[in-house]
Amino acid sequence: MPKVPLPALTVCAAVGLLLTGCGSEPAQDLDDTVLTGVQAAGRADGELDLISTTHFDWQKAVIVCPGDDVTEVAEAAGSDAGPVTGDFPNTVDVGTGYLVFVNNNEVAHTATLRLAQADVCSEDLSISNRVLTPGAATLHVARGTGDGWVVTRS
Repeated sequence: MPKVPLPALTVCAAVGLLLTGCGSEPAQDLDDTVLTGVQAAGRADGELDLISTTHFDWQKAVIVCPGDDVTEVAEAAGSDAGPVTGDFPNTVDVGTGYLVFVNNNEVAHTATLRLAQADVCSEDLSISNRVLTPGAATLHVARGTGDGWVVTRS
């Protein structure tokens, strides 16, 4: 078997890593992705489509606000099979809201949003009215105070 020089193997390995994506940038954080979508929607037509913003499967999205009882959130977002299971955010921080994405009756992903940047909790809605489905997954974005945005159901 012929010997291949070490520099040639190194170049081949490096090219292989680049072609397979091992050397590419890490995926953007969901919190940043949602905030960027909110900002872009606010500057454009004011409509934020969660389906276009997220790049994973989900069946429901729930707006979770400070002080929400996660047991009530799990029940409101659940199905006939029962309440949603998985890791819900801690709702103690009064300056933070969440978009909890549910797939197959389990928490799939959670976007954490500082309310000063993207206030998803400005509306006084019951938890059941904060459950969004892909067919109704558009949110309205309007200028808030300072550099922030107010995000409401469309």
